[in-house]
Amino acid sequence: MDALDHCGYHHRTALRLSWTWNAFDSISYIYPTRDSRFTGLAKDLKFIATPLIHCFIAISDQILSPQIVLFGPECSGKSTLAKALTEHYSGVLVPEYLRTYAQDIWDTQKRVVAQQDIRSLIEGQLSAQQEGLEAAQKKAISSLFRPCPVFLDTNIHQLAVYFRYYFGSNWGQIPPLTDKSKAQTVYLLMQPDIPWQADDLRDQPLERDALFSIFKADLIQRKAHFIEINGAHNQRMDQACKFINKIWPNLHV
Repeated sequence: MDALDHCGYHHRTALRLSWTWNAFDSISYIYPTRDSRFTGLAKDLKFIATPLIHCFIAISDQILSPQIVLFGPECSGKSTLAKALTEHYSGVLVPEYLRTYAQDIWDTQKRVVAQQDIRSLIEGQLSAQQEGLEAAQKKAISSLFRPCPVFLDTNIHQLAVYFRYYFGSNWGQIPPLTDKSKAQTVYLLMQPDIPWQADDLRDQPLERDALFSIFKADLIQRKAHFIEINGAHNQRMDQACKFINKIWPNLHV
């Protein structure tokens, strides 16, 4: 566990332990003199609960949040499919942070993303991913530990591909902590077989096929679990759902 992950773990641990200890301490407060057995019971429960709570935290952090990443070049249907799958599986959606950030600097500064933005993009993407995981864990816990999937409209590895493409191989590297929970993460590699639509940010209408090959090579190099998605929207939904259901047959729909 690296420093950033270690810090996040202990922050979550402190919060959850404090909730539990407050509950136990209230027993002693409510029954301070009526019967000493209540005070002893509270202390015993607090002692017994410690390893159970740590076990609970481990479960909530590592088991309850399947991650499905929509991956691929611009204008390949990632956002549309991510929203549809989130609704279908009652999951949590993590929107594309790069698009939000890039649109903001275009609107406010009339410029495109540059190498100076790399750190802000990485920090923002990681924060968005963590918020999505925490939201999914809360939903899973509230539904008696029924798994709640997280659908990521791109992730930190998509940023890494873009950084290499636009800024060269010496741009830097993503933090190691993003490789955790690899066994829970699968990718839907979106083929650009739909019409390109212009907007303020899209700039590669003729390079989508080349970028698709780059994204595919990245997944293969990282030995990621993925499937290629293509066709009309209904076909894409069918392909994605069959792939997801095969891996997580108990996801609630």
